[in-house]
Amino acid sequence: MGDLELSVVSAPSPDRGFVAAFAITDQVIVALGGAGDPFVAASSNVQHFAIRRSPRAQGLRDALALADQVWACGEYGQLAVTRDHGDTWTRLATGTDSCLFSLALGTDGALWVVGDHGYVARVLGDRPQRIDFGTTDRHSAVFAVRDDIVALGFDGKLRRWRDGKATTINTGATRPLTWLTVSPKGTWLVVGDGGFVARSPDGQWFSRVAVTTDADLEAIHAMGDGTLVVVGARGTILISSDEGRTWKPYEHTLGDVHLWSIERFGGGILIGGDGGLIVKLAPPGDATWAGRIDLFAGEAKLDAVFAPGPGAFIANGLAVYLDAIAKDLPKDEDED
Repeated sequence: MGDLELSVVSAPSPDRGFVAAFAITDQVIVALGGAGDPFVAASSNVQHFAIRRSPRAQGLRDALALADQVWACGEYGQLAVTRDHGDTWTRLATGTDSCLFSLALGTDGALWVVGDHGYVARVLGDRPQRIDFGTTDRHSAVFAVRDDIVALGFDGKLRRWRDGKATTINTGATRPLTWLTVSPKGTWLVVGDGGFVARSPDGQWFSRVAVTTDADLEAIHAMGDGTLVVVGARGTILISSDEGRTWKPYEHTLGDVHLWSIERFGGGILIGGDGGLIVKLAPPGDATWAGRIDLFAGEAKLDAVFAPGPGAFIANGLAVYLDAIAKDLPKDEDED
């Protein structure tokens, strides 16, 4: 494992929501999240993140890039798509007011969305089709692994769906699972609350891996060279260079901020945390997208809009922020 450098792309602020997910297209990065109040921002050069509109005035939980589209899901049954980097959104009726947590794209081109109370739906066209995975427990995340759709549960179980049938697999977790990745060499790795990490050669059985933390772990991803990275509560960043067999903490100066999300970006990864924090972990000298044109140059920068401290924000940034969210309902026809 070579040296890695951690750099802050967007500093945290108490006025912003947590970064739950990233979607990266050929042109832009969209970061979104928030609990109650939504947080949506976009950048074309990883230097200037501009505030964008949200589908509704509720928090968001996941994002998925599909060609030039970005899909989002979140609180109160939100499912929406934007084709202009969050300037306008088209919402789809999901038939639920439960929180939707995660999105995945199947090999057949269908979009999958999961959430509270066992909600699972397959979207191919305008209307989600509900799918029974045999549980009413919360699904925290969903992934497409070859021909399988894999959902992680708050009951610590993994469910694999293929050809109309869901199979439940025990991972050894007794608390919520949060994320899954399959390494470039084919190793399945899941993480969850209480410092849970487990690995499997094929996703049929799992063995737990010892780590040096009991913090809730939120996301795991592989970098371009196969290095695995896990993030979580209390500023936890864990690194593995041996297919997840052993893990070392990555030392940094971010403090005990809760880190929620990961997305691969160039030779490194982007990490999202509380208060709109966005950092990049990459090999030294990584300059991915550094020379790109700023497509949002006319938009207010996040650090300027959310000036430090409530007083400064009200005095200097509130008008700009309110203008950005004034048209919260999308321009497109509301399909709810």
